[in-house]
Order: sequence, then structure tokens, then C-alpha cells
Amino acid sequence: IDVNYRPEISGVPSRSVLQDEEYVFEPSYFDIDGDALTYSIENKPSWLAFDESGRLSGTPSSQDVDVYAGIEIGVRDDEYRVSLDAFYIRVDNVNDAPEISGVPVVTVNQGAEYEFQVVGTDIDSTGLTYRINGNQPSWLSFDSESGLLKGIPGAEDVTKSEGIEIGVSDGELSVSLDVFSITVLNVNDAPEISGVPSR
Repeated sequence: IDVNYRPEISGVPSRSVLQDEEYVFEPSYFDIDGDALTYSIENKPSWLAFDESGRLSGTPSSQDVDVYAGIEIGVRDDEYRVSLDAFYIRVDNVNDAPEISGVPVVTVNQGAEYEFQVVGTDIDSTGLTYRINGNQPSWLSFDSESGLLKGIPGAEDVTKSEGIEIGVSDGELSVSLDVFSITVLNVNDAPEISGVPSR
């Protein structure tokens, strides 16, 4: 009597992976009869691919940080299907660097208000702190909580301030805008007259 034996499947999947790192799990399959096998998966996370050889692989992003339960990999011949115990995969968050944007105004007239708002964003939604290097012109104030650079230069501030750098930090990682300069342009002041006429 020709008896068909059930196929076999074995393997222990990893239960966790860091975001942006590749996850790979390839169970072992065996059929003593040498039958052609078909592989299947249930509750596959969208960031994973399952190919014709029964290999599960993929790289999760920050949007995929979660726990994916009830994943079941199975194999079948023409008659029987067997599967591994259902398992879960936990995608653990990794801190991403914040992003910074803004285009500074590089000239201002003396006596006119200067204002430049830096914008920082962080996909991890952590608190951000802004910083400016030591080349901050004395006539400007900088708010480390909002990233606002503002001030009004006087006649004594007519010069070019170079090497200004503004950055943002999430407490672990920092990014900066390109270094820039601010030139205060001279504005012709009305002459002054003084004196007491003789009688």
C-alpha cells in the first residue's frame, strides 16, 4: 500500500526586530515522499514578503513599530497541511535624527527688524531643543525653545557676521542648517546740527 506521509516543518522565528534592520526567517521543510510542496502564511505583516521557497523577509520602517501577532507559516503536499505554532514579531523603535529646515535672510538694513524662524521636526515626536553657535551677532536674540532668531541692528552693527550655524537636537541626535552669514547694510542717517547762535 502506497502511504502518503505528512510533510514536516520546523524552525524558531525571532520574535523581535529593530526598525530599519532586516528580518529573515526561513523554516526547514521536508517531505519523505519527495512530494512537491506549497508554502503559505497567515496574518503576514505588510512590511514582510513571503516567497515561493517559504522564506519570510523584510525591513520595517518607523511606521511599522508595533507587535504583529498570529503569524502562521504552513506547508502542504497534495493531501496534508502542517504549520508552525502561530508566533508574533515585535518591531522595536529606533530613535531617528530630527530634521531641520529654513532659509535665512542674509541681509538687513540697519534699523530694520530681522527675523528668521527655524523649523525642526522629529518623526519620534520627542521634545526638540534649538541651538546657535558662538558666532551669533550681539544685536540678535535666539530662542532655544522655538528656534526664532530676531533683532534690530543699529548703526554700530553695520558689518558682515559670518559662520552662523543653527541646529536642533532631540536630546540624542542633532542636525544643523548650512552655515550662513548676515550682512547689515548701512542706511544714510540725517545729519545732526548743534550749537548756540551768538547775540
